[in-house]
Amino acid sequence: RDMVWGDEIPKLWVAINGVLSCLRWGGYSHGVRIVARRLERLSQPVGRARDEPRMEAFGHTMLMAHQQALTLNPVKALASYFVARDLSPDNPLVALCIATTYARVFKARQPDDRNATLVKAFAHLQDYQAKRLRMARSDEELTSLRCEVNFNFGRLAQQLGIPFLFETFYRKVLEEPGANARDKREAALNLCLYYRQIGNDDMARTLQRKYLVI
Repeated sequence: RDMVWGDEIPKLWVAINGVLSCLRWGGYSHGVRIVARRLERLSQPVGRARDEPRMEAFGHTMLMAHQQALTLNPVKALASYFVARDLSPDNPLVALCIATTYARVFKARQPDDRNATLVKAFAHLQDYQAKRLRMARSDEELTSLRCEVNFNFGRLAQQLGIPFLFETFYRKVLEEPGANARDKREAALNLCLYYRQIGNDDMARTLQRKYLVI
C-alpha cells in the first residue's frame, strides 16, 4: 500500500525481495528476468477502478525498482522509483530509495556530472527527511524519527566517503536528548569502526566504553 513504512510493510514484500535477492546472487538471471517482466506488467494496471490500482501499482512499481537495483541497473531503478513517487508523493521511503540509488550511481559509474549526482542524492535525502519527520505524532516519536533521519544521513555520507559529514550526523544521534540505546549503539558502532580504520584507537575505545559495553 502507498503509506506503509517499517514494520507495517507486508511480509509478502519482504518475501519477494528475498526471492529476488537469492535469484540475483545465486546466478539465476533467467528467473530474475521472468520476475522483472511480471512486476512490470503488474505495475501498469489497465481497465480497473481508479483508486485501487494506484495503491497496487505503487507496491508493484517499488518491487520492480528494488529488483532493478538488485540487478545492478540503477538508471532503470531510478526511473521506476520516480514513477512510484508520482503514485505516492508523500511517501518518505521512495525519497530515501532515490537518494541511495543516486549514491550508487555516483560510486559505480564515475559519471561526468559527479557533483550534480552528489547534490541530487542529498537533495532527495532532505526530501525524505521532511516527509519522515512530518509523520511524527508525539514528541517521543519525533525524537526517534530525528535519530533515524540523522543516522541515514550519516550512513549515506559514509557510503560516499565524506568523513566530516557522516561523523557530524552520527554525533547528532549520540547527542539527541531522549534517543534510545539502540540508535546510539548503531551510530557509535559505525564511528568506532571508522576511528579504528584511521588509527584513532583512543576515540574508538572511548565510544566503545560509553555506548557499546553493557
